[in-house]
Amino acid sequence: MRILVADDDAVIRKMLSSLLTEKGYEVTTCSDGRDAWNVLQTRNTPRIALLDWMMPEMDGLEVCRKLRSSRRDTYVYVIMFTQRSAREDLLEALDAGADDYLIKPVDRKELFVRVKAGRRVVELQSELLAANAVLETVNEELREALARVEKLSAVLPICPSCRRIRDDRGAWRSIEDYLGALGREQVSHDLCPECRSARGTDPD
Repeated sequence: MRILVADDDAVIRKMLSSLLTEKGYEVTTCSDGRDAWNVLQTRNTPRIALLDWMMPEMDGLEVCRKLRSSRRDTYVYVIMFTQRSAREDLLEALDAGADDYLIKPVDRKELFVRVKAGRRVVELQSELLAANAVLETVNEELREALARVEKLSAVLPICPSCRRIRDDRGAWRSIEDYLGALGREQVSHDLCPECRSARGTDPD
């Protein structure tokens, strides 16, 4: 899984990158918020983003807000990390759209636990997207099958000799009986002009 680490401190970037790489993650690093935002716009976007609160060009909160306001199918799990530890700071980060919060200096074990939690979330979201795609395919197949059935049901088998109709149960019935069973209006009989001419019958 790909992880973004964005921090203007080169030492912290290298430390976090090394720790996460040891755990098998593919890590991309950025030194400012604008570069972080650009990375998050790529097709192979990182699924987890560790954003420093205070960065040049664009701070972590602004990156997070832009990320949450953008329309996308793939969810990015955001962990904000900073030296700020006040309750108000935590609430502000969560209100901006962050999923979790780490206080510097980052504890190694806490980092792994929180990243692992984020990984569970994005993996579940990927499974839901895959399941929804399967359901959409099944629904489309059902719609196509229903359309074919409706088309076939509109074609009534009629005997060319006695002019009786075969219903959906396979029984042959008169046109009057068939239409009556469908709740249609009462059928009256009359000759078309061609039949009248063939019989020598004058119209009324």
